[in-house]
Amino acid sequence: MIQPGAEAIAQSHIKALVFVLGGHLRNIPMSALYDGHHYLSEHYAVVLSPSLRLFNPKPLQPGKLNALAVGLDQARHGFRRLPIT
Repeated sequence: MIQPGAEAIAQSHIKALVFVLGGHLRNIPMSALYDGHHYLSEHYAVVLSPSLRLFNPKPLQPGKLNALAVGLDQARHGFRRLPIT
């Protein structure tokens, strides 16, 4: 199942494979795919998604954004103090 694209995937330095499966393919444990020597999960993080939906992004309008930014001005609990400029 992966073999036709295995070389391209390896050359791209991909670390995770995301599978969006439908129908009977949902019953195949992708991380257990075996090439005769190794399981797929030995080489990649395997992510299963029940569905995929793509949306058309809408541009943000300048001046209409609100943000709350929070940071530490003192070192606490192993976290360093953030530089204040």
